[in-house]
Amino acid sequence: MSQSILVRGSIPSDHEAITKLGSEAFGRFGDYREPLTEWLSNPGIETLVVSSNGDLQGFTMIALLEGPEGVPDGCVLAVGVRADLQRSGLGRSLLDAAVARLSAEAVQWGVRRLVASVASDNTPALRLFQAAGFRDVGASGRSYASGEVARRLVRVV
Repeated sequence: MSQSILVRGSIPSDHEAITKLGSEAFGRFGDYREPLTEWLSNPGIETLVVSSNGDLQGFTMIALLEGPEGVPDGCVLAVGVRADLQRSGLGRSLLDAAVARLSAEAVQWGVRRLVASVASDNTPALRLFQAAGFRDVGASGRSYASGEVARRLVRVV
């Protein structure tokens, strides 16, 4: 029997654990402590989490950012899951929650697509996004601090 996973909005007491988990999850791509701290303090970025008994298990960060022709894109900025819980369905639950939340904003803000960037060698993340309906449209023109090429993923709303 599968257990239901509750995704909720983050609260300030989650921030330290989010920064720690994100730094561990994305550490091979560079130092993420500063960007995560900035994102957590940015009112335009929403963070959703999964926790159990006060223990943070995973998070996702989303935002509406200006896209082509001045129309906003719904952006999935990050999906991070504790290493010992990867492949448990938490990442998919977090991504599904992110897609649902951004899709709910689509009509009000004119969002036509959801976007994400994933490192080209991050096969599990690429598969996760593709299973959620995102299409790999090629290199984004950016790279991570580690030098890894970022792939651009797009899903039409």
